[in-house]
Amino acid sequence: MQYLLSEGEYKELQNVIKQRSKAYNEELQALCTLVAKYVPVKVEWKTGPDVPWGCILLPEGQGRTMYCDRCPAQKMCPHPYKDYSK
Repeated sequence: MQYLLSEGEYKELQNVIKQRSKAYNEELQALCTLVAKYVPVKVEWKTGPDVPWGCILLPEGQGRTMYCDRCPAQKMCPHPYKDYSK
């Protein structure tokens, strides 16, 4: 089935899609940050094995790490400025 939209209806539909997409990304970002803060990752050089990796978006002192390299949520995380080590 095919529908024809007026220009006004099309713009309104685009606005609805943008608003939902923004809300979805905000919720997904919050969940990814939560995962990074609490899910243990095996890292030998940190305080010990099985410690959470942390997130670059967390305030200083709340398990924040410098890079996203081994974050358990890095593939799903929608943050546009992920930080990777060189």
